Amino acid sequence: MGCDIHCNLEHRRNTESDWYDIDLYKKNKYFGEDDEPEYWKVSLYNERSYFLFGLLAGVRNYEVEPISQPRGIPDDVSESIKECYNKWGNDAHTPSWYTLYELKKAQNTLDEQVLQELIDAIELRYIQSENYGYKKTLTEDEEKRIRLVFWFDN
Repeated sequence: MGCDIHCNLEHRRNTESDWYDIDLYKKNKYFGEDDEPEYWKVSLYNERSYFLFGLLAGVRNYEVEPISQPRGIPDDVSESIKECYNKWGNDAHTPSWYTLYELKKAQNTLDEQVLQELIDAIELRYIQSENYGYKKTLTEDEEKRIRLVFWFDN
């Protein structure tokens, strides 16, 4: 049986504001059938990289040192991501989170292609959510206010 990662992206406008979900959603054509939701989340990361899973949380690759030990779901996580996590129930495991700043800092040391791909996906999603329409260079402060919240399922 394989293991998948469920990535969710949050942003806060300033250091005092709440975190809010900046994931993309698409209309569910099966809405109304068998309790299907009206919208599906567009996954930020669809790959099954056990090397990355090991880097992020020590999951499915125990030869890789995790960037940090899993932190759980943040206490101040946005409501929509909390609901999504709770829907997985006991099937969800090893929840954790990183800011974009933390991931980039780790990448500066590790120089791993799979981690860079995740960072690129996060930056693109943020830029799409803010409607910049061009590749914006993020400041360190902005990177600290973009958070990846994730968990795994088997």
